[in-house]
Amino acid sequence: MAGLSAIITLVSFLTTVDLSGFFSNREDITAMIFGVLVIVTFFAGIPFLTAFSYILLAGEIMEFSIDVNTQKLYFLMQKKGYDTTPRDVTNIYPDGRPTSHESKLED
Repeated sequence: MAGLSAIITLVSFLTTVDLSGFFSNREDITAMIFGVLVIVTFFAGIPFLTAFSYILLAGEIMEFSIDVNTQKLYFLMQKKGYDTTPRDVTNIYPDGRPTSHESKLED
């Protein structure tokens, strides 16, 4: 719905806006270049920056609410039967790290 409404809004905006003011003086090449840059910025740059700012905002909201989200995740994991007890993962191989030769023999 958001994508469809964005397209409808863009089309309705393009049909109502008058861009002829940027291109009325054909002898002045700087005004023509400026007009093209303004139009490109409006129709390509601003939507990109808006979408990028939404991504940054979502990341900030997730970082701000990390404690609440962690508790929700632990609750859902416990509800499904997963053990959420914190573990020390510094010693993954208690008997020592197997060599590549030993791991190939076990396969």
